[in-house]
Amino acid sequence: MQLLIIALMLCLFIHDQAPSLVSGGYAWQLLLLWVVVPKLVLAGGYALVCRSTHRSLALGGAAGRLRRLERLSGVLQIAGVVLFAADLHFGLLVWVRVGIGTLTGITHPIVLDEVLVLFPVLALWGLGWWAYYPIDRRLREAAMMRRFDQGLPVYPSWTRWQYVWSQYRYQVALILVPLLFVIAWSETVKLADMQGWAWVSPDTQAWWTLGGFVAIFLFAPLMIRLIWDTVPLPEGDTRSHLLAMCKTHRVRVRELLLWRTYGGMINAAVMGLIGPLRFILITDALLQQMPGPHLEAVMAHELAHVRKRHMVWLLVSAVALMGVVETAAIVVLDSHGIRFESSQQVLTVTADGVGVVSAGFGGPGVSGVSWLDSPQAMLFATLAVAAAVWAVGFGWVSRRTERQADSFAVAHLVRERGGDAVELRDAQTMIDALRHVADLNHIRADRHSWRHGSIQWRQDYLRSLVGGSIHRLAIDRQMRWVNGLSVTAVVAIAVLQSWLS
Repeated sequence: MQLLIIALMLCLFIHDQAPSLVSGGYAWQLLLLWVVVPKLVLAGGYALVCRSTHRSLALGGAAGRLRRLERLSGVLQIAGVVLFAADLHFGLLVWVRVGIGTLTGITHPIVLDEVLVLFPVLALWGLGWWAYYPIDRRLREAAMMRRFDQGLPVYPSWTRWQYVWSQYRYQVALILVPLLFVIAWSETVKLADMQGWAWVSPDTQAWWTLGGFVAIFLFAPLMIRLIWDTVPLPEGDTRSHLLAMCKTHRVRVRELLLWRTYGGMINAAVMGLIGPLRFILITDALLQQMPGPHLEAVMAHELAHVRKRHMVWLLVSAVALMGVVETAAIVVLDSHGIRFESSQQVLTVTADGVGVVSAGFGGPGVSGVSWLDSPQAMLFATLAVAAAVWAVGFGWVSRRTERQADSFAVAHLVRERGGDAVELRDAQTMIDALRHVADLNHIRADRHSWRHGSIQWRQDYLRSLVGGSIHRLAIDRQMRWVNGLSVTAVVAIAVLQSWLS
């Protein structure tokens, strides 16, 4: 889901940077039909499949149908991004901005226009979760019976509204809310420059923008803490032991938080770049259902993200990859006579629709507004490939940070018993912890995750550590190379851009 949210933001960025990809001239009634009807058709078809799958749960052989539905759920979410890109191409954002200006007189709305155009795709995903709820409830009820038989705490099932709302809170808001703040701040700085406000000028605009982005990044954990249902972890042996682990590994945290999901989620997370704004979150179900050694391994995994500075290095890697793909894209476009220019699109509103007069691009043949023209098609294809390459590269780096965190957790268990080499019991503790997380969250072990990899992939790697020294882990050497190459790429691109300017 995180990748899909980033893809939505990338579509908005491309829309504003490449206005030649916007096809104007559509009446708002026709545009409204395009925005609404395909999403309703998709949601209706998905609901029928969910209903059929739910009926099959009472029969044998439902596992295969659940796997197919899982893949279909991914297709539905990806289709939402594709339809969102089409909405922007057909002028939805342009019409929204014109409508806001007509109704309120505000010609430069701050983030409101982006929120409104995001609503249809977010609604599509919500309808998907609404349709999937009976299946999730059935699976949780089966797990509830096992917990009851084992004498473990049993939570009441979420209502349908609670389930859908939890998906928005825990999957969408984590990335979307900080990014919307980033967009709001960027638009505020641009508006201040246009209005001639004293505190910003063309020379200082970039620094104001960068400063705001850094502040948002630093304070994002406070936003998430308010959005999610969290309270300080109660006093007791568990809290004392986890705080002792933080002290052992020299990790400063502002607070250990109990993430209240009422049994709906088995997870842990660390948020925050600096100690005063860093939180470690552990769900209620994880605390109650995870055995002590496994909970310690999970905690060590989260501490590894801080000790290895993964948040910083992931940011550096993201910037490096962005710089590489951007440079490559510029070279490709320039070879075809297409180049970016700093001009704004001019819109005309008529009774029949909205038209884009100036495209904001230079180069031969780039005077039209249809992306089917050769330069526009080349531009669209180049940007799409660049985004795909970035996603593949960043996903690869992110999965290695998870592998390094798993290795750190195993090394922690080795040190706790005073050893130097990894034994099977050390690796098995983390392997079992991952299995518990997968089982309790109803996740297949072979299900691939863009940022984390599959549970099975991580478990197979942990088995390969047995017999090796915790002081000579191959993943640590690999990550040093990745971090070094990322820094080199950032510096090289900065020097190149400075030289070209």
